[in-house]
Amino acid sequence: MNGFVAFAGVNGLACDPNRIAPVEPSKARLVFPSEVGSPVLTWGEEQGDVCLAAGRESFVIVSGYVLEIPNETELGTQIENAHAVRRILDGLPSAAALGGFIRGLRGSFAIVYHNASSGDMICVTDRVASRPLWWKWKNPGWIVSSHAMAVALSTQALALDPVALSTFLLYGGSIEPTCSLFAEVKSAPPGIIVRLNRAGCLESYCWHDFRHRPDQQRSLQDWLDLARGRLVGSAARLLRRSRRPAIFFSGGVDSRLAAAALKAAGGDPLLVTLGDSRNIEVRVASAAAKALSLTHKVILRDHYWYCRSLPRSVYETAASYVFTHGHFSRAAKQISMECGSDVFLLGDLCEAFSKLLCSTNGVQGRLWTSEEFADRFDSLRLPLYRPVNRNATLSLLKGALRTDVLDGMRRQIMERYERVLTVSEDPLIVGDYFFRWQSLPTIPTFFMFLDLRSVAAERNLMLDPDVLDLLQLLPSNIRDGRNFGSQLIGRLRPQAAWIPNANTLLPLRWPASMHKASLRMKPYLGRFRRRAIGDSHRTSGSWPNHAFSYVHRPAWRKIFESVLSDGDLFDSSIFDVDAVRRCWQAFVEGDHRRVGDIEKLLQLGLTKRLLYQGWTDFIRSCDFIPKSPAEN
Repeated sequence: MNGFVAFAGVNGLACDPNRIAPVEPSKARLVFPSEVGSPVLTWGEEQGDVCLAAGRESFVIVSGYVLEIPNETELGTQIENAHAVRRILDGLPSAAALGGFIRGLRGSFAIVYHNASSGDMICVTDRVASRPLWWKWKNPGWIVSSHAMAVALSTQALALDPVALSTFLLYGGSIEPTCSLFAEVKSAPPGIIVRLNRAGCLESYCWHDFRHRPDQQRSLQDWLDLARGRLVGSAARLLRRSRRPAIFFSGGVDSRLAAAALKAAGGDPLLVTLGDSRNIEVRVASAAAKALSLTHKVILRDHYWYCRSLPRSVYETAASYVFTHGHFSRAAKQISMECGSDVFLLGDLCEAFSKLLCSTNGVQGRLWTSEEFADRFDSLRLPLYRPVNRNATLSLLKGALRTDVLDGMRRQIMERYERVLTVSEDPLIVGDYFFRWQSLPTIPTFFMFLDLRSVAAERNLMLDPDVLDLLQLLPSNIRDGRNFGSQLIGRLRPQAAWIPNANTLLPLRWPASMHKASLRMKPYLGRFRRRAIGDSHRTSGSWPNHAFSYVHRPAWRKIFESVLSDGDLFDSSIFDVDAVRRCWQAFVEGDHRRVGDIEKLLQLGLTKRLLYQGWTDFIRSCDFIPKSPAEN
């Protein structure tokens, strides 16, 4: 299965599969596990990452995967592992004992456990909350789900949180990871055990705290040897449970590192590259795959690739991520059918070995105060994650609301920063932890993982405890600006490290300073390319020029105009509806700086429509989306 929603103390009549589950009716299952009596709705593909295991008086839902369980030597399928987890949880006497058990698990997981005798529901997240859990109290019980949208649809929770909405518009993701677009739908922080009791109260116990204790005595070569060993160990554990993994392979440092680790562990992963033409990115990926001696498959997207995924993306994102990061679900379904791959990997988190998600080393080398951090917040984020035109984006909101929204965002930033101050004395590590590891769902590109998980089983080398523990030891100067990831590839597969980086066209092994110099030249080369060959949705990079398609492709333009011209889809107490219409008009007339604004407005409008209609009626209303060539 790929998703679930569980009800504790809530009448099962509230669970309408046609309204809640984002699949055709045959792929949704509403069950009442054993004697517990609380309904659970699951949906999706059999090869997904959600498993329900029930006994006479309890059930457990494992979202994600578990590779090792303490004192369990014979592990089987993920459903068998879920049953083992349930049996152990039945016998644990306290939250402290549960925390000790959770520390011994290997994998990427969230766990929901319900026992009929207590009536409580226990929710557990892994070290970085890699598998989100969302909940809402609906008297007389709790609703818990893998998806914020499922909770909202179950409760018809239509009230939106203006601060969460505004952070989505500005940053394409959240600031406070426990908040969703929906005012009363919240999520679990990382490394925590939460008891949701029958009185509507929360009790929490933290089982994991990140603490950076850098080891300054090791040499670079020592670190390379240690990191190589831990990555290969992580890869070997994944390979024990997979017949034929597939890696989505851009050919960059991160996916190349993941592929090299699996190859070094004895695996033979299939490498899959997405492109919109046989451009330089695709050619570099092919060369890197050849250097790794691995099978390589290229899938070319047409200009409606993201349009066909849009309804599902609206559901999966719950307007907390931008739909244009939903690259992989369609390709994963195709690869599963054609090649038999049973699990898929993204290399993106491997970038933790190559760069820190913080652009500035504190204030003269010291940690920021919370006020300083909030003042510098936009400039501390990497350029990719900064607002393009902050004032223009904020003008979409009601004027009377803007001050309150900005105050709310500043308050969230300061409160979150104060919670992470103790993780390190190194400002770069504190910043990286804030923007990356305190909770993975705060990263705007996290939707790539959610998109893949919506149709397939997803695995990740970086979420192994041995690898995460290594990040608590690595000094920031090793991870930042030293080409550490590229050097790791050289240790794992030397030939692959000499293939160029598609962004710089220089061999990965060359010094970081030369790659930076090449990147500084890239905008000028890009302008020359556009003048020479024109501009279209096909580019020399990995991802298409969406702005071109939105204006010039009929189906794209129709959906934007139908949503952005419908004032009923934009709450007039939050939005300046006229400003929404002007934003689209300015974009059509050539102001492509507004592309991020119109993409997010489209999602927000469609989210409102989905909330009112429910999934089945919503998907019927999307009949204007063109079919793929294979479907015609």
